[in-house]
Amino acid sequence: MKYCVLGEDDADEAGIGILVDGILGLPGTVVPAKGSLRRRSGGWGSVGKVLPSVLRELYYNTDAGGLVVVLDSDDSPIHQPPHDDPNQAVRECRLCRLRAIVTETMARLDTPGRPPLRAASGLAVPAIEAWWRFGKDPHVGEAQWLQVPAAGAWEERRRLKSDTYGTDRPSLELAKKVMVEEATRIVRECGLSKLEESFPGGFGALAGDLRTWGRPARVGSRDAREQARTRDPLLRRGGGRDRAARRIQLPMGVGVGTRRGAGLGPPTHPAALTPFPRRCYPGRLRFDADGP
Repeated sequence: MKYCVLGEDDADEAGIGILVDGILGLPGTVVPAKGSLRRRSGGWGSVGKVLPSVLRELYYNTDAGGLVVVLDSDDSPIHQPPHDDPNQAVRECRLCRLRAIVTETMARLDTPGRPPLRAASGLAVPAIEAWWRFGKDPHVGEAQWLQVPAAGAWEERRRLKSDTYGTDRPSLELAKKVMVEEATRIVRECGLSKLEESFPGGFGALAGDLRTWGRPARVGSRDAREQARTRDPLLRRGGGRDRAARRIQLPMGVGVGTRRGAGLGPPTHPAALTPFPRRCYPGRLRFDADGP
């Protein structure tokens, strides 16, 4: 299957691709996005702008069948099973907000004869280095992360980097080499089901999304897209003017920017002006459309 992987850098994407192939049970072909999408975003606050563009690029200009997006959670809440309930999605949860943007964008993609684009989202808690330490460090896991006091969160993420690469400031080449090695080790020696048990909210969500890719896609299923839109509590159909402008309309209290006015276009809704909560510090999210 052809798919695109979006991570925080090339190294992340290389490792994530190996995990994706392990979940799907067969090697896939990575399809890079092109053109202006090669530019990295300026952080988590830019994901709302970058992600819809990547989805449209893949759907209309490539033969890719899916998109995989994995981000670090940093200090944001861990995704929990109750968040999947339409009435319990959490604004501060990055995975909830990623899925909201994906659902809204994909509901607008429609080409006769073109199968719907698949999407899978994951959240590495607290950072992707925790996944690569699985099987070597008994202290990694979402349950363990919840026991780390807020004052020690930054130091713990720094420790994970040092333990993974031998330095807390690895070069891109070193990071990519280590991630490919560790992802391969996890797939071959540890088993992805064990990784899912330790990271049920973030990796478990990714694995669950990817397992649905084996189901037949309904070509041109407008009803299915509309149903996906209406069941997402973070999305709301806007007025005719907003729909005509192809903007994403978010309900009160849901913002995608990290600064005033950041988001998916002119801040026509109060949600676009909503800052991050004090404890949800935006990480350095960078999208590079070049595949591994």
